[in-house]
Amino acid sequence: SFVQHLRAAGDKQGKDVFFFDNGDVVDGTGLSSATPVHGKAVLPLLTSLPLDALNCGNHELYQSRTVLEGLLGTVGPRPSFVGSWNGTYLTSNIVLASSGAPLGSRFALLKGRHGTRLLVLGWLYEMRDHCDAVNVTSIAAAVSEPWFAAAMAHAAHVDAIVLLAHMHYADPLVGEMLAAIRRAVGPAVLVQVLAGHSHIRASARLDARAAVLEAGHYADTVGFASFNASRGVSLHHSFVHEYVHMSRASLAAAAGVAAAAFDTPAGLALSRRIDETRDALGVSTALGCAPRTYRASAPLGADDSLWSLYLDVVAPAALFTPARNASQCFLTSTGALRYDLYAGRVTRDDVAMVLPFEDRLWVCRRAETSSPRRWPRSTAGRPAERTGRRGSGPCVRSRRRCLGTRRPRARSRPSSSLTRSWAISTGTLSREPSARLAGPPSARPCATTRPQLQLAALRHRQQTRMRGSAGRGRCRSHHAGASR
Repeated sequence: SFVQHLRAAGDKQGKDVFFFDNGDVVDGTGLSSATPVHGKAVLPLLTSLPLDALNCGNHELYQSRTVLEGLLGTVGPRPSFVGSWNGTYLTSNIVLASSGAPLGSRFALLKGRHGTRLLVLGWLYEMRDHCDAVNVTSIAAAVSEPWFAAAMAHAAHVDAIVLLAHMHYADPLVGEMLAAIRRAVGPAVLVQVLAGHSHIRASARLDARAAVLEAGHYADTVGFASFNASRGVSLHHSFVHEYVHMSRASLAAAAGVAAAAFDTPAGLALSRRIDETRDALGVSTALGCAPRTYRASAPLGADDSLWSLYLDVVAPAALFTPARNASQCFLTSTGALRYDLYAGRVTRDDVAMVLPFEDRLWVCRRAETSSPRRWPRSTAGRPAERTGRRGSGPCVRSRRRCLGTRRPRARSRPSSSLTRSWAISTGTLSREPSARLAGPPSARPCATTRPQLQLAALRHRQQTRMRGSAGRGRCRSHHAGASR
């Protein structure tokens, strides 16, 4: 609805409006993880969006099935998700491991209704922990390949170059890409970089005729970049960057329409498809009721701290009750909790938004060291089993109650393959029957699932907070009419 209103306003002024997506369409909601192939239910819905071009993010590349069956798989006579975009799904430096062919297209040429011409490329940071189905080419190697020279040959016939860059807005790779463009086409061509991945709102001027914009995270922001496509004589050029909050009221105001008249037929049809898909997959199933809103950004110890709820209630209730040993601790990645938990009815979707990654939880019963920095090691000196392929070892954060793994470099934030959780028991061993200690002595998967972990917290906290408050009324549903 928003894009249709914005384009209608642009038509009245004779201006072109282009709509891009910068990747990470997999993970983050219950719809993504509700199917065996992550994103299988989400991808068909995205094809209804009026996108001019879209990029691939790192989350699409953690599982080979998501690539081969999700992005490239076909259902009946319909084309694959990548094929449905007719050459505008851009993967300039992502290739299939089996053939070396690009996953999508290297670049695309776009022409707006009012004649604006764009050369668009789609880049991913130099990701190392991708699945086996793909390879990610370094920026330096990609810009030296023949296809890049062929793309730059079009620069003389376009009004601007747009780089969809799934990376931090200040990543040195942004400078590498711009330098390669300047070497190929000179300083006069306008370049707008649309960055992502680091989850912030930020913008910067790169040179006299180039700028970069990054627009938030978790679909909380629509980034708006505006520039005059004229090739004027002056090398200095003005770029305008705005951030529009992803709420119904903000989108309607930005589009210049009343909130009551905001929905378009196409927008309503897509909303119905989303609701039908959610219902079919059970994503809207209620699991419990939260007495208040818990914020992932709230400081530890605050009443509304989601991290305090997770560390002080969820983990102990699910893992350490009843107590098994004299000393117990829980380690988890600082990137584990991804979204707020809102007051009211809590559904499977809410749980998946808080903890979107299906990481295995490991329990260690025989850690014989007082320093988490020296753990994990088995009693026989063998490395303990871990999930994930990369990442540094455990370290202790400054707050005593929260332990976590070190964050990787800025180019590669914690991901589903890096987010690990450990429950460690030290001191006197528990009196569990030996039959239940089958498997490696150092670590075993915990049978407790993610929803069970969350429900343990919800029920515990609800019972605690609601004692003596009978008659206050039922839990109210949250976010009525809001864009999630």
